Amino acid sequence: MKISLATHGGQAAVVNLGRPPRVLDVDTLAPAQRAEIARLVAAAAAEAENPAKADNGGVGGDLGTHVVSVEDGGRSFVLRRSDRAMPEAFAALLDRLQKHFASK
Repeated sequence: MKISLATHGGQAAVVNLGRPPRVLDVDTLAPAQRAEIARLVAAAAAEAENPAKADNGGVGGDLGTHVVSVEDGGRSFVLRRSDRAMPEAFAALLDRLQKHFASK
């Protein structure tokens, strides 16, 4: 599984401007880490299918948009949320990805 994370706008807009998405090859992680990421991706994907959790967007200079693209075998999908409307499972996935990229 490969996951890419792109962040647009928000308080770190200048830092992220023109920055390519960060990519995580989950297959390179330890088995426990792979399982954790797979669980977080599945939860965020299930949450995205629930219309009650839909992202209503947002307006404001300090709001960011986070785009998580997932490629898993023959399947690919994109999860997109703003800082204003971020369901719990997506927030957990985003937090885990940000911690991984910060440690690199």
